Amino acid sequence: MNVLQFCLLVVVAMAALTFAGVRHAAAQDLGAPGPFAPGWRTVTVARPGGSTFNSRLFYPADAPGQNASIVSVASAAAVGVGAFPAVSFGHGFLQAVTQYQSTCEHLATWGVLVIAPESEGGLTPNHANFALDLRHALTYLEQRNEDAASDLFGRVDVQKFGLSGHSMGGGASMLAAAADSRVRIVANLAAAETNPSAVAASANIRCPVFLITGSQDTITPPASHGNLMYAALVSPRQQPVIVGGFHCGFTDAGFLFCDSGSITRAQQLLITRRLLAAAFLHHFDSPLGGAGAAWRAVWGPDRAQPGVNVSATDPRCVVSAVAPPLPPGSVRHLQVTISNHLSEPAVFVVEAEWTGAAPPGWQIGPASTVGPLAPGTQAAANIEVGAAGFDQWPQQQSVLISARPVDSPASPARGFVAATVSHTACAPDWNADGMLGVSDIFAFLASWFAGAADFDGDGQTIVADIFAYLGAWFAGCD
Repeated sequence: MNVLQFCLLVVVAMAALTFAGVRHAAAQDLGAPGPFAPGWRTVTVARPGGSTFNSRLFYPADAPGQNASIVSVASAAAVGVGAFPAVSFGHGFLQAVTQYQSTCEHLATWGVLVIAPESEGGLTPNHANFALDLRHALTYLEQRNEDAASDLFGRVDVQKFGLSGHSMGGGASMLAAAADSRVRIVANLAAAETNPSAVAASANIRCPVFLITGSQDTITPPASHGNLMYAALVSPRQQPVIVGGFHCGFTDAGFLFCDSGSITRAQQLLITRRLLAAAFLHHFDSPLGGAGAAWRAVWGPDRAQPGVNVSATDPRCVVSAVAPPLPPGSVRHLQVTISNHLSEPAVFVVEAEWTGAAPPGWQIGPASTVGPLAPGTQAAANIEVGAAGFDQWPQQQSVLISARPVDSPASPARGFVAATVSHTACAPDWNADGMLGVSDIFAFLASWFAGAADFDGDGQTIVADIFAYLGAWFAGCD
């Protein structure tokens, strides 16, 4: 009996991947500037009641600097960008918007409009009003997008709005997101509890939220601020903790009563820009973020980076899979289970791709949908995997299976699992240990009860598969 031996799972992470056989995209450092120059200018935003406030607007430009021309349509199209997504950014208590100049300019280089209200800068800011101004700033961009006299006419993607902010502004971004269905993502910095409560408002947010914090923050310690917001969220959530990061490390310069950390401000700002760019580009589905591969750097196996703890990650979707061994020239179904941990019913799309280079002769079936699933329920889906032959290919391959809700504000958030698909020259050698024994029968029956034992390849795991398997087992292998 000539049987290939079972070997260890090899997962090739940190590579930009595409679906089933397409060449992988080169990795890029989103902490480095993007393809555009950063321009900025001061704009006046009108509130519904007629009062106004100034905001600093950052945008992709032809050249860097104040009042620079917005990048031309042709130049943007040359790198695959059409209309620009937009983020409203809230400053911290007693902090000028200029304290966040470098971070806002960085997002502009990656094709994101950032508008930062300069209101509520005094000793007694009104947090509720500041949250309203963050929303009014987004409305201002909607209006400019419809104004034929504006250089933003037709240049704002009003379906792709986000919120950010630091400290007080981070808390205000939570208040704003809870009240504004236009918002697709919140990614803030050392968010502070506010009055009214940002913690209480977190339970009403339906889009994904990234609460970026510093482990050594003594002004808004995560334990009494960000952790409480994270716990209250019912939407997909992540709390990246910058190891050694501090509260003032999110600003371009220090200020009175500043804290400090074990990393430098420059190191913290680099990590911050990388995290913000990855989160926004992925959730805005920007081609500059790596297109379909970007999710791995935000929710998937490549999200870990030096100096950041992302153990607090919950996409609100749990994926598990059982992968039976694959005989040459056959197709088997990976039995995938999707659990909905969102607060509302959702339909999930299930996709699979190789964790490394696509092996010649191996194929993965198309994406499938599951649901709608009620909150707290689960359902099964099948992913087909097949191979033409194994004479010159590795004995096993790792498949990355992910699931995400569709038609939902949370749709870019994904749960995932890596499953090992092994092959054997002897079909009934179900545990792929190179021997045909009673243990294979027990292994097959375990797969059968899990719904992953389509031995006859008809697309179903039913009683007929047991008889087909036992016939093959008794016949043995040469």
